[in-house]
Amino acid sequence: MLVELLINKNSEKIENIYNLIDVIEQRTSMFIPDKSITSLFTFLSGYLAFLEIHNIIEKDVPDFNNFSKWLAEKFKWNLAYGWAYAIKQNCKELEDPLMKFFKLVKDFKKIGSAPVACIVKISSGNYSAEYEFKGINRETNSKNKEILARQAGFRTERLRLDNSVLLRIYGDTQQDVDDFILLVCQNDFQIY
Repeated sequence: MLVELLINKNSEKIENIYNLIDVIEQRTSMFIPDKSITSLFTFLSGYLAFLEIHNIIEKDVPDFNNFSKWLAEKFKWNLAYGWAYAIKQNCKELEDPLMKFFKLVKDFKKIGSAPVACIVKISSGNYSAEYEFKGINRETNSKNKEILARQAGFRTERLRLDNSVLLRIYGDTQQDVDDFILLVCQNDFQIY
């Protein structure tokens, strides 16, 4: 990866976002010259976008996309502006937001290996709706919506058809499923 080109050959190999964060912590000025948490947020967002664009899934590590949710649940922070802003706003007077981020990531990594299903109660209901994704981005779009649904506590099932992907979302009530689709996903779904 591009990041491997930036570090010398004797350094630890970067296999996932947590290895990258460790290297950034050790060599902050090399990656984040202004040492701001906002620049780190931008850098890591680019890394995560690269993974998503190229359909790369980091295995055997907690999903970093759950970091914000973990912060919101653990500290009751408002994450409307993202984790970087929330950390900065919740630092004590002389506390460095970057150092606080590195500590929080270590804490998240310890407990974050639990799947989202352990953090959010997944519905066992049988009320459902089926949604079909077509086009060249059908795999990515269906996977993204499946992740959103699971994070919201819905049980999901994806079926690959000849030229489309069918996503079934199950909830405790039909109203729950319909509200989720209406409020979160309606624009990307074709309802059947």
